[in-house]
Amino acid sequence: AQARRSPSASTIGALAAAYHAHQRPGDAIAVYRVAAALAPGDPSWTYLRGVLHEERGDSDEAQAAFTSVVG
Repeated sequence: AQARRSPSASTIGALAAAYHAHQRPGDAIAVYRVAAALAPGDPSWTYLRGVLHEERGDSDEAQAAFTSVVG
């Protein structure tokens, strides 16, 4: 039997982007968080989550995401 590999951050991030593109913001936000946790050194998933929050008018959440990206 072949061992299953865990999905990569880029694979999970692509799923989040698909949710984002298809107006499923709740799913996209949750999955962007998973991608960010899988690749803590890559700020893109947190940044994209911030963009989504900004699009939704969630300025506090957007600011928190952007602030964590810049440090």
